[in-house]
Order: sequence, then structure tokens, then C-alpha cells
Amino acid sequence: MTTENRRFLASDLSQELGLPRSTINDWLTRYAEYLESENRGKRRFYSEKSLQILREIAELRNAGNSSFEIEQQLAARYGIRPEVAHPEEAEAAAQEESASPAASPAENPAAADGEGETLPMLRPAFDEMSSQFTREFTALAAKFEELERERRRMLRRMWGAGLAIMAAALLLLLLLGAALWTLHGKFERSKAENAAAVASLTRGGEKLSGQMETMRAEQRRETEKLGVMLDQSRADFQRNAERLGSELAEQRKGFERRIAELSADAEKKLQAETLRLKEEFARKQQQELREQAAAYEKKINEAKAGISAAKDDADRARKESGELRRRLEELEKSRPVEEKNSGVQK
Repeated sequence: MTTENRRFLASDLSQELGLPRSTINDWLTRYAEYLESENRGKRRFYSEKSLQILREIAELRNAGNSSFEIEQQLAARYGIRPEVAHPEEAEAAAQEESASPAASPAENPAAADGEGETLPMLRPAFDEMSSQFTREFTALAAKFEELERERRRMLRRMWGAGLAIMAAALLLLLLLGAALWTLHGKFERSKAENAAAVASLTRGGEKLSGQMETMRAEQRRETEKLGVMLDQSRADFQRNAERLGSELAEQRKGFERRIAELSADAEKKLQAETLRLKEEFARKQQQELREQAAAYEKKINEAKAGISAAKDDADRARKESGELRRRLEELEKSRPVEEKNSGVQK
């Protein structure tokens, strides 16, 4: 850095602002219209006013402003400032440049700056377009995440309801089995007691014939009571089985309706988003449209796979319900056979 009138090189500006040299070079090129500079030989020097403007640019950048917004604020504050150079210095610089025509752009930053003056005009538009693309893609990703969360919540509810129904059916079967086992135990104990009483009466002879007839009458009454109880249990079991079947059917219909609604909503939302994205991307950038459309189709396939898995779960629940109904029918068919066997034993 020179001490005459406080002139700064690009390296001095980097040290003053505490920023990388590449960042300073980019700003010097992008905002060259608003900076005061002069050429001294093959070097370009910047004034204290330029240092202040660069410090303001750094503050605006840290505040989250885009390049387009920074240029708008600079234009409102300072307008476009031409390059400042003394006539004799400009003539000396021209002579030095003519003396060394083979100098490269890296050795002559002034020439490099002149070649890149058209870039600042295009970079704000590109930055604005990139930020708009980022906001649109972020919103689309949020919508996809919301749909995925809704699908997962629905699957959890479906699984919870199915497990609750299966647990209730299992508990009902256990209760019915316990009741039947208790009745069977009572019947066996009664039969054993009756057999013992018959044996005792037989050994007692004809004196106990009247008591034997009484015991047989009591046995018949007990048998009739047990038959009534078995009929009632069978009727209750049938009613419970029918109610369970109707509840399973209603639950399955509700699952199918909900799955159809989710599928229709997802298809409508995806179609609307697809049309909107196609229209926007066709105006802006065809290559990015192809990439995003591929990712979008992949997410649609994943959503369809999730819906197909939910339908498979519903079909599995329907098959389990049919298996349970078949087992109940087999139990009903086997119960009359057991009653006939008990009558033969009597």
C-alpha cells in the first residue's frame, strides 16, 4: 500500500477488510462502476472512497442481500463513477503497455478488469434466478415431506386398528374356549359322579332302585341344562363371530376409502405441481427441468409403492378375516359331533 493520498492495491484492500483475495477481486470486477481507481504503470490503485464502498458491500453481503440488491443500493447512493486517471499517468501507462504487448491478463489486472466488465450486468440476473429456483425447490420438497408424513401417519393408524381388532378377536376366542372348557369339566365331573352313584345303587340291590331312578332323573335334568347352556354359548359365539365379521368388513371398507382418497389427492397434487414446474422450467432452463422431473417421477413411484403396500396390507387383513371365519365354521361343525358322542356315552 502506498502512503501518497492513501491509495490501495487489491492486496491492501484484502488486508484492510479481512477478506480473501479472490473475493476482493470478484467485487472489484463486479462493482467497478462504483469504485474510484487509477492505473500507475501495470498496477491499479484504489482510493479511500473505494475502500469505504467495499466495506459497505461487505456489510450488505453479511446482512443477506443478493448481488442484485447490493447493486441497486449502490446505484441509489453513489450512481456510476467513472475511472479516475491523470493525463500524464494515462499517457505513461499507454507507453508502457505499448512497450510490452505480450503481457498476459494475469500480469495486467487493468486489462482483465476491462474484459470482465460485462459480467456484473449478467450476474445479478443469474443470482436472482438461482435464488428463485432454490425457493421453489425448497417449497416442493416441503410438500413432498408433508405427503410422506401423512402417508406414514395413515399406515400407523391402519396397523394400530388392525392389531386392536386382532387382539379383541383373540381375547374373545380365549374367553369362549375357557367357557367351553369349564362346561366340559362340569359335564365330566357330573358323569363321573353319576357313574359312581349307579355303581353304588347296583351293589345296594333293589332297595336303592328308587334312588337310582331319582339320580337318573337328576342326571337327565343336568344334561338338559348343559344342553341349554351349550346352545346359548353356541348362539352367543355365532353372534359374536357375525359382529366381528361385520366390523372387519366395515374397517376394510374404511381403509379402502381412505386409501382411495389419499391416492386421488396425491395424484391431483402431483399432477398440478408437475404442470406448474413444467411451465416454469420450460421458460427458464431445460436441463434443470429434466433433472428435477426425473427426481419428481422417482418420488411419485415411491408414493405409489407406499400406496400399493397399504393395499397389500388391507388384502392381507381381509385374508386373515376369511381364515378366522373358516375356523369358526369348522368349530361349529365339530360341536354337534361332540354332542352326539356325549349322547351315545349316556
